[in-house]
Amino acid sequence: MKTESTSQAPIRKIEDSPSGFVQHVGWMRHDADEEVMRLLRQGQFEGPEQAFFWLYLRSGDIFIDCGAHLGLYSIIASKATNHEGIIVSVEANSNTADHLEFNLQTNGVANFKIVCAAVWDSPTTIRFLDGEQGDAAYDHVAFDNGKEGKLVQTTTLSMLVESLSFDQVALVKIDVEGAEPEALRGAKEVIEKGLLPVLMIEFTENNLTRRGLDTGTLYRSVEELGYTLCEFDPVQKKLVAYPFDGPIWYKNLFACADLSKVNERLLSASDANIKIANDIAARASACAPFKELENLKRLREEAASAVEFRLWAERTEKMLSDERGKSETLQLILRKVEDELQVERALKAEQDSSLQRVKSEHVSELRRAKSEHISELHKAENEHICALLNLENEIKKFEIEIAIARTALSESQTLAAERLLWAERSDIALEIARTDHQTLSEKIELEVGTTQRLRALLESRRELLLRLISKRRRND
Repeated sequence: MKTESTSQAPIRKIEDSPSGFVQHVGWMRHDADEEVMRLLRQGQFEGPEQAFFWLYLRSGDIFIDCGAHLGLYSIIASKATNHEGIIVSVEANSNTADHLEFNLQTNGVANFKIVCAAVWDSPTTIRFLDGEQGDAAYDHVAFDNGKEGKLVQTTTLSMLVESLSFDQVALVKIDVEGAEPEALRGAKEVIEKGLLPVLMIEFTENNLTRRGLDTGTLYRSVEELGYTLCEFDPVQKKLVAYPFDGPIWYKNLFACADLSKVNERLLSASDANIKIANDIAARASACAPFKELENLKRLREEAASAVEFRLWAERTEKMLSDERGKSETLQLILRKVEDELQVERALKAEQDSSLQRVKSEHVSELRRAKSEHISELHKAENEHICALLNLENEIKKFEIEIAIARTALSESQTLAAERLLWAERSDIALEIARTDHQTLSEKIELEVGTTQRLRALLESRRELLLRLISKRRRND
């Protein structure tokens, strides 16, 4: 016997927990108010599946129990193989694993291995949610990846089979509360090698829909692995194909790689095992009416709840009616406010249109004024340029006159020199020459002054023209 824990959470011993006796299984320790134990004692829990185990398993077979819980199927598998099989029980809840180990030892399971881990598609760490008191069978992985739940280690079926060097596993049970898709992905490698000929898989619609999947998806994924899905008929003692025709609310189906081979093996069970299988099936059949009574009681409770719900619905409907009246009043107010807003929007639109029109007119007026101003500047500039050109022409004329005057002065100076020469001979001629010379000098000074004034005038006109041109450029 070996026990292996791959979870970081320690296994707690619960010595004072209650125990219950299950026919053909033995005494099993469990938590208080354990629902599965109540159903087992009443003979209402998975009778056909238990009968299949007794008929199918043989001495020396290997059984892997994924989601072993208290060890029901692990104990049955060991007893069906006359305690000569190898049992691998996988349970993620460390507290439940403590009950599991106790139950296996108490019921004489000789060759077993407990793996305290969650069956998954890869080795990792995930969060695991414990159920309420008595609902340990429904513990499951936290599929929303939230912060609730305790951390547990995971393993895969391929890892288990290869680490234990199994040539073939006769039967694998997969009951992992919605994690069946991951368990199958983690077994793909050994399935492809043909090491897992028969799987018992729990199909529960609610377990899958809470994580966005459904039993139809799970059914197709099993078929894609090459299996035929069947249910066990305890009367004929054989597996029959189970076609999918809608959501499977709760059922254990058997996935067979070779259906005919499995059915042949079922027919070759030992007399002792056949007797036990028949007894279990008979008890399950006999307890069916009690199950129906329980269902009837449940239906009555649901009917009473339905009456209460109807009364609540009527009260709620009245409240909703009052709320609808208030809502209609609010809608009338909202419509009135909306109409007022429409009027305000129309006024605003009209104001915006007027503002846009005034803006357009103002822009047009500004453009027209700017165009006229630029035209006037061009006209003034042209006039100043013409005046400047006329002034330059006048200056050129004055310069020519000055040149002529200078030439005349030069001639006068030459004449004066001659007259001075002649004056040496004649005083009268000298006096006349002096008078002429003075007159010519005064005339030349007058012409020179006039030329300087014209130059100053020309310079002022040029400065004025340059300022006008600079101003025009700034305005442009």
